[in-house]
Amino acid sequence: PASAQKQRAPTKTSDLGSVTLASSPRMIQSPSLQASPLGHFKKDLLARVSSMGIAWRFILDPMCQGVMSYADFCKAARRICFDGDKRRVWLELDPTRSGKVMLADLDAKIASELHSFHTRITARYGTVELAEAQMGLQHGKRLKRHDFCKLVWSRRLVATSNAA
Repeated sequence: PASAQKQRAPTKTSDLGSVTLASSPRMIQSPSLQASPLGHFKKDLLARVSSMGIAWRFILDPMCQGVMSYADFCKAARRICFDGDKRRVWLELDPTRSGKVMLADLDAKIASELHSFHTRITARYGTVELAEAQMGLQHGKRLKRHDFCKLVWSRRLVATSNAA
């Protein structure tokens, strides 16, 4: 099957701080993302940010709690103007009916990669805070993506140099 072409959507700064959200959805290459209510929701998230990890951090779990309740999910869905069936999406995210969803429920691969990265940092530096200090990133210092990738690559915190 022919994959859809990506179209760039105009962007605007939202109430999510420095995260730029697309003001209109763009096509996503994977047709399987639209096959279910959860796929439709993921498509809408990816129309606004570049990865599920970023969507989790800035849209779904902005308070960094590590879990999302149904109420949190509904607020996030309203914030991105999701027009699909929120209840069915939630049931796909939480099939065991635990009442909480984690990043791994949304994107297991991204969750695993972030866990591995965290494990490498804490094994080498002890804590994330100590790693920040050792790398000169304390006091809220921010890096551009390319500079961050160069830094973690130079410290051998990632497996390959194509992390950027």
